Amino acid sequence: MSLLDLGLLCLRLGFLSFGGGISTLAEMQHVVVDIHGAMTQQDFAYAFGLGQATPGPGILYLVPLGMKIGGPAGAFVATTCFVLPPLLLLGVLIRAWQRMAGSRWAASANRTLAPMSLGLMAAALRTVASPIVGDAPAIAGVVVATIVIFVLRVSPPLVVLLTGVVWMVGSG
Repeated sequence: MSLLDLGLLCLRLGFLSFGGGISTLAEMQHVVVDIHGAMTQQDFAYAFGLGQATPGPGILYLVPLGMKIGGPAGAFVATTCFVLPPLLLLGVLIRAWQRMAGSRWAASANRTLAPMSLGLMAAALRTVASPIVGDAPAIAGVVVATIVIFVLRVSPPLVVLLTGVVWMVGSG
């Protein structure tokens, strides 16, 4: 998968990310893993897990995903192409939404978007959880990381960093 392919995919999915970046996870996985073969399903799940364990927005999985595909340039392309266009569009939409606040149309739009977002997030959960079902080392890693963070009170960013190093070395 070239950086151009990655950038175009992230542009397209960034515009469709109602409910956050997680809502496009199933399509991202399909294109990156199934169509382009740029990484394995397990590597995709690890990239997602690493991004989710990192404090911040749900799209942080794009950083390890982009790193795996194209190194630092891949991480930059994936994140920038996913975030920048919707951010610009958001600026335009906020102005329009402020003018329509309180209208029946705005209330109807809110009622419509909420279930759509939930459905897209459910598809993302299925995509992420499926590779570790029956994968004892992956399940053990999740359990150990949880214990280390919540019982031993080790800083989550440190656990995320160490997990990322283990993943990159192990999949290298």
